[in-house]
Amino acid sequence: MGILTVLGDDDASASLPTDNSIAIVLEESIVLADLPDFPTAFAYLFGLVYALNMEFPKDQKYIFETIQHILMEFLTACQEHEN
Repeated sequence: MGILTVLGDDDASASLPTDNSIAIVLEESIVLADLPDFPTAFAYLFGLVYALNMEFPKDQKYIFETIQHILMEFLTACQEHEN
């Protein structure tokens, strides 16, 4: 489970490599490809995990749960602030 980013090294003068392709991998298969940017891929990854009722990988469980908790707290605080 994760986000696969293929970097291009076409322009040697550029300070940072450019993303050629961003995809989401679930259970060793690419399920979404050609995503426009990393934040979009990140949102899709969490959406797919939730929609498919999947468990986080055991070795990455706490990382995913921490990110999910921080984002959900932030979104809840923003919604309360708007009201």
